[in-house]
Amino acid sequence: MESNETAKISSSWPIRIAIALVIVASFWFVFLELNSNQVVFTDVITSASYEFWLGGALIVAMMMLWPFVWMVSMRGCGAIIPLRDAYSIWWTTNVAKYVPGKVALIASRSWIARKWGSKVVLESFAWELVLSTSSALIAGSLLLLSSEIEFFWKAILGVSALISLAPLFSLEATQRILRKPIAILGKGEWDAPIAMTKTIYLFALLLMIGGWVLWGIAHKMILTGIGIDVSIEILIGVFALSWVAGFYAFFLPAGMGVREGSLTYLLTILASGGAGAILAITSRTFNIIGEIIAFFIGGILLKGITLDEEE
Repeated sequence: MESNETAKISSSWPIRIAIALVIVASFWFVFLELNSNQVVFTDVITSASYEFWLGGALIVAMMMLWPFVWMVSMRGCGAIIPLRDAYSIWWTTNVAKYVPGKVALIASRSWIARKWGSKVVLESFAWELVLSTSSALIAGSLLLLSSEIEFFWKAILGVSALISLAPLFSLEATQRILRKPIAILGKGEWDAPIAMTKTIYLFALLLMIGGWVLWGIAHKMILTGIGIDVSIEILIGVFALSWVAGFYAFFLPAGMGVREGSLTYLLTILASGGAGAILAITSRTFNIIGEIIAFFIGGILLKGITLDEEE
């Protein structure tokens, strides 16, 4: 037993080192961009106008949106979850995404929301992947308006956004496909009635697209507050694509590093003055503040909820 445990610990070290290197390399690129533009981050923050702080406040306030999106997707999976329960569960489990691999996030939310069925929660994660990807590609399509991007990349982005709408042709087939991994994860076959409808799907998709627009507005306010002008279309598109890049980096805690690196790189192409590096740091900082506040509020709300499975 001891030798097996030692082997597991030993084999995990290369993975941890790789994760650390990716994060360090990504943030090193961000800080190099700051230095190349002779940006002193503390000076930028201390001289920022009220718009900068309003943008940060909007990012924190957006923590109100994502639990509602989850509640809608859970309905599409066949579970009607009360508003208070959805918010308390989502807020308290969201911080688990900072554990690499997303396993902790999936496991914690599946356990706490077990009253509605662990399979339902697992399926909601699958729908989150589909909806997040599609909404990000659609929002990212605003970059098609930019003259700085080559036609080849515009074509790939446009075609990808159209392909992401494929689930609408047959939500039933999509839902059956999404349920296959549940069996692989050891939860067995699931032949529950198909619950996802076009109304629910489109509503969740529009909510997520609205989320990207709000991120764009917040980022526009932040940059305006420090005297940098970047069009809101670029900010919406760049962040949506950067976020989804981080989302697919499953081995990283909350996509940390990948999202910041992508945001910095893309804005280096489309803007100047170190806008990407500044935005990468401030956006993540305000987002973490919002997640911490939401975690404590969710913990308070969770105390009044019965988590046991219904008979």
